[in-house]
Amino acid sequence: MTTLDIKNFITDKVKIEFIEETIEKVKLDFIGELDFENPESVVFPFFNEIHNKVISNKVKCVEVDFTKLEFLNSSGLKTLIKWIKTDITLPEDNRYKFKIIATSKIHWQENALKVLPMLSPLLIEIKII
Repeated sequence: MTTLDIKNFITDKVKIEFIEETIEKVKLDFIGELDFENPESVVFPFFNEIHNKVISNKVKCVEVDFTKLEFLNSSGLKTLIKWIKTDITLPEDNRYKFKIIATSKIHWQENALKVLPMLSPLLIEIKII
């Protein structure tokens, strides 16, 4: 648990773990497979909780590390995009940045995630390692 009072998200397929938290940044590690038939009903409430805590605590950046995520289905990607759009629609002073870390070793990551900065180039940074 963090000072933002958010517990890790754990299922039999995926773990979303808080790794680091500072005044400026929250870092999340995605581990396993985000492969739910309807991830929006399962995962989006968790993303929304993070979003609300980040906003209320004026955190400036959410770093999302996908390097240990073996699979993300298209519905999971859509749910991630919904979270990002929730941030983008905020007044400019309330927005936070996304720093997305991916690996070229897992083929789908580079292809699927490199389009995310198109949603908001000033708010979304992607780093392929």
